[in-house]
Amino acid sequence: MLRANTGSDGYVFCHSDPSDPGNVTAAGQCEFHHVLPISSLQDAAIRGGKKDENLDFVHKCMAKTTWDINEQPNMLGLPTKGPFEDADGKAAKGQTLAALVALNPMAGNFGSLPNLPCHLNDHDKFTAAVIDKFNAELWPELIEQREECKDRGKSIRALLRSHSNDWKSFLKTRGGEHGGAADCWVNRETKKSVWYIPLSMAPDPRKSDPPPNVHKRGAMTVRAWLEKIFSWGG
Repeated sequence: MLRANTGSDGYVFCHSDPSDPGNVTAAGQCEFHHVLPISSLQDAAIRGGKKDENLDFVHKCMAKTTWDINEQPNMLGLPTKGPFEDADGKAAKGQTLAALVALNPMAGNFGSLPNLPCHLNDHDKFTAAVIDKFNAELWPELIEQREECKDRGKSIRALLRSHSNDWKSFLKTRGGEHGGAADCWVNRETKKSVWYIPLSMAPDPRKSDPPPNVHKRGAMTVRAWLEKIFSWGG
């Protein structure tokens, strides 16, 4: 369902199993990100988890709205660590940055690099930023409209759509910073001070040292190399 709802927005990898051509999977190369995360709309995140009449009002608004967290435009395809590992392998064999960027993930081309952040890289900080903005802007604005609000469902739908659009725009813009995520990954050794920024989902990324190319990792195991790629949040 999430694949279908995401469509082609972002980085969407389509791999058909030769033994079962009708079975299309992401092959571990991409994940489907809720732009407004599910946890950002749970009671514990709303206004610090205060259980009062305002939370009850929010519940009533949510019960009436037609906005769906699983539908566009609240879905965005983002790469996992997989494409970056595969790109390293192709780069080690002489494939250029331009060639890696030109690969089509929807055609199942492994090693295709998008200019988008890596999913789960600083995801915890991204979610925290969404929650903070909700508590500073969305919930106060919704509650302020409480008395004159005639259609609670439409009111909260408009606010959620606006915030979803803003955060999706942020993620796409972030992936293009400092020459783009693809360039920063391939040329991370020469862009040590900024390479991790377009690969991070967070407004305030965790600083990370560039790992060696997977084929130049020496005695380091692939698992250790993968763990070193990014400063993973939850």
